[in-house]
Amino acid sequence: MDNMRRLFCEDGERKVEIDHNAVDVAGASRRFQFIIIEDASPDPGYFVDATGAARHGNRNFVSACRRAKELVSELTGVNAGISMSYDSATFFLRASLVLGVKLMGRILHEGMSDLSFITKDLEGARGWESWEGFFSTVGEACDFLVLRNFDGLPEHLDDKDMDVLCSNYKTFCSAANIKVNPVRNKPYKGVSIVQGDEVKFDVRFPGDGYYDPLWSRRMLDNKVWLKGFYIPCDEDHFFSLLYHAKCQKKMVDPRYINKLEYLARVLRLDGYREDIVSSDHKSALLISGFLKANGYCWTLPIDNGVYNNKSVTLSLPKNGGKDLKNSTVSKKHLIKKLASSLMKNSGFN
Repeated sequence: MDNMRRLFCEDGERKVEIDHNAVDVAGASRRFQFIIIEDASPDPGYFVDATGAARHGNRNFVSACRRAKELVSELTGVNAGISMSYDSATFFLRASLVLGVKLMGRILHEGMSDLSFITKDLEGARGWESWEGFFSTVGEACDFLVLRNFDGLPEHLDDKDMDVLCSNYKTFCSAANIKVNPVRNKPYKGVSIVQGDEVKFDVRFPGDGYYDPLWSRRMLDNKVWLKGFYIPCDEDHFFSLLYHAKCQKKMVDPRYINKLEYLARVLRLDGYREDIVSSDHKSALLISGFLKANGYCWTLPIDNGVYNNKSVTLSLPKNGGKDLKNSTVSKKHLIKKLASSLMKNSGFN
């Protein structure tokens, strides 16, 4: 059942009741055919999926899949016997997990005429033997980067948990086989098994308030390759680490001081000194300048476990209307102030 849920993390089919008779007691599904088709003339556009949601993909595949399902239903009586990847992102997620990266690459480059049958579990179903294997598979399956504390990787993790930024939360958790924390309102935390150890993950994504959503998206767009996985570029690494250390922590981790100094030298950041990171006021000025220059703002994370250092964050640019709930001024006070202003301008006393 976990395998099925990993494969269909983003599809409407996941919301359809799964036939328990098609799964044995060990949780392994019956045999199925895995067919790879390349459309030389795709028809990209929006369509309505099985749940009624609008999705974007190759409409040629949508039509073909619906016709195939109708045919299979007529012949076998099975209503959901066919599933199709309507876009490249879904294909690479499923192919990476079902085939594995090496076999997927071979098939895409050489074809699969000599391949008739394979017997294997999904990649990472029983944990990951190495960080290399983790990054190889998950990196093909989805878009993500490691935010910080990655110096020891891929040999070992130098921190108690791994902080990642991904473009799609569900896709990353499915690809990495992360068991999400069941505690309510904390879906962004979970664990996976790597090298025999239980590793905690903090999963961040654009729109979760951990960073400005535009900044998060640009971080992913500007990520750089390092020893088999992606990390932020030097500019994003420096400012995201400074932002994390000063806005989201009560105390600055001593490891960050040397790292920030090193990155400041790499960026040739004139005027940066060690005393900046120890000063809330100076840090706020530096962070605020970076945010304003790029059109970013401070946002309140949905993760209520993230500390809010108001000595810094109160001085940062806010996105007025959209982030009204984050303001220290109450809505009631703002409404009263607005009403008073309107009455005065209208000639009422």
